[in-house]
Amino acid sequence: MWITQEITPYLRKEYTIEAKLLDVRSEHNILEIFKSKDFGEIAMLNRQLLFKNFLHIESELLAHMGGCTKKELKEVLIVDGFDLELAHQLFKYDTRIDFVQADEKILDSFISFFPHFHEVKNNKNFTHAKQLLDLDINKIRFDSLLARAGYS
Repeated sequence: MWITQEITPYLRKEYTIEAKLLDVRSEHNILEIFKSKDFGEIAMLNRQLLFKNFLHIESELLAHMGGCTKKELKEVLIVDGFDLELAHQLFKYDTRIDFVQADEKILDSFISFFPHFHEVKNNKNFTHAKQLLDLDINKIRFDSLLARAGYS
């Protein structure tokens, strides 16, 4: 089997896969996880490919750019993404994270894909809200906002 990623109408990448491990569909998202001999596990979320072996690259880049440019990164808001690995990296700055994602079905389906899934969701400084209005915005002043961060 193959996964084809269309970059432009004239450019496509193809990846050989051994098996489909998971297929989850919600009202707004489709998540499929595949096993590949060359790349390990590959998740396809709404036609966007995520490679389990390379999750740290994007997560570290996004987290540490903010962490290095802001003297004290204490409050971060992540809106409408699924990237719990980004939250994991941000915890290295002793940060409190409000994570807004309505699609719990898809988010929870990443349980075996994200290496730090449980660690992040059980962290005392992590709050998951289904919508932005569920947060007590009056009490919080965010140092950084990541909208549609990572895999959305």
